[in-house]
Amino acid sequence: MTVTYSYEALPVAEWFRRNREIAGFQNPARAMYQTVRELVENSLDATEPYGILPNIIVRISAVDETRGWFSIYVEDNGVGIPGNEIPNVFGRVFYSSKYKIKQHRGVFGLGLKMVVLYAQSTTNRPIAVRSASVRSDKIYEYKLMIDTTKNEPIIVDVREFENKYKWHGTAVKVTIEGNWLNSKKRIEEYLKRTAIISPYSEIYFSGPDMELALKRRTTKMPPPPKEGLPHPKSVDVDTVKQMIADNRGATLIELLMNNFDRVGEGLAKAFLEWAGLSPTRKAGGLTQEEIVHLVEKMKTYDGWLRPRADWLSPAGPELLEVGAKSILGAEAVFAVTRKPSSYSGHPFIVEAAIAWGGQIPLVDKPILLRYAN
Repeated sequence: MTVTYSYEALPVAEWFRRNREIAGFQNPARAMYQTVRELVENSLDATEPYGILPNIIVRISAVDETRGWFSIYVEDNGVGIPGNEIPNVFGRVFYSSKYKIKQHRGVFGLGLKMVVLYAQSTTNRPIAVRSASVRSDKIYEYKLMIDTTKNEPIIVDVREFENKYKWHGTAVKVTIEGNWLNSKKRIEEYLKRTAIISPYSEIYFSGPDMELALKRRTTKMPPPPKEGLPHPKSVDVDTVKQMIADNRGATLIELLMNNFDRVGEGLAKAFLEWAGLSPTRKAGGLTQEEIVHLVEKMKTYDGWLRPRADWLSPAGPELLEVGAKSILGAEAVFAVTRKPSSYSGHPFIVEAAIAWGGQIPLVDKPILLRYAN
């Protein structure tokens, strides 16, 4: 018996469409929750790092109850998206403006593209986007889908309007197959937990049978995270190969000084001597084995300075206390933010708060809310 095999290259957008459960879109209830979460967190990323107090509107409406189709609308007052970039931001997988190291909720906006892919695979309706950048004279509106074979945006419709009132932000509307009854509680809890950690946000939600208004409790915001270069201990071989490809004419000492966090001339020279590499050697002349050797030495060298902590944006004790008291109705809250630390070149900060009394229900075991970014 002869067995034949057929192979084909699978475009990245098509791969994610076929494996949507990896991103949390495995069933209608989970997909509805995940859609709200992805859009809200994109809204927070468009406001918080830029010092804008978030105003976020979320609406879920039934479109066709017999089919289980719902529209989800999320609007924010963030920095907006330049009109010419909107198709790529929403219609191209692995397209992102996030290049350097900085705290944010996503890396390539992948969850946003999964929303588009899930919508077109269940209802075959395009995503509608309206956006205007800060001080933009125009508002741009697009209806978009993704060509999964080419990983390119399909522009169904595009319009532009005069921005008379200087509005800025982004509004997104998507129609998906969902399950409101089974996702209702989870969506409500997610929005409340978001308000706990960001009490400077104003979030208004309306669903088929409920409304939720989470008022802003403070105008104080955490310091925005700064962009930085990667720490020498945090990179892999592929990353260093890309750096070398972008800096082929640079010497090894120049490569280290210009592409890594907190690496000055003296430190770079000391490391290279320890690693048995010439500081004046051209990075582009390294063999594959030498690149692997370089990365291995970078990961084991103990002389590097600790990574900067200003890549991160901790909430701080005051905001944690305000959020817990306002949303949980606690009688007392105590919060702490620990000093920055690092693991394998990645900085992190641990924050914790304990709340009790007031409107918190009596339970046998503590209610634990965990956040990670």
